[in-house]
Amino acid sequence: MQPRSTTKTIIAAVFTVYFLWCAYAPENAFFTHLINLPIHEAGHILFRIFGEFVGIAGGSLLQILVPIVFFGYFVYYEKPFSAAIVLFWVGNNFLDV
Repeated sequence: MQPRSTTKTIIAAVFTVYFLWCAYAPENAFFTHLINLPIHEAGHILFRIFGEFVGIAGGSLLQILVPIVFFGYFVYYEKPFSAAIVLFWVGNNFLDV
């Protein structure tokens, strides 16, 4: 195995264990929650111009859309490892929402 491949395997294993831990008990997702909270709150501000309901739902909407955009970016530029890691983030956001 090449050193780069070994590093990716370790990173994938750590992310897998972390996100499974978060799926088992969502209150354990404190690290990703610190990242998702500002994105969620920005969604309320950005989408409030479309009315009260969309403004309220905008937090959850942006929280899901941001990692999906990153996922699309990595898929477009053929970075499957990065896309897979970001897909974990998308799943974690669905649990959080």
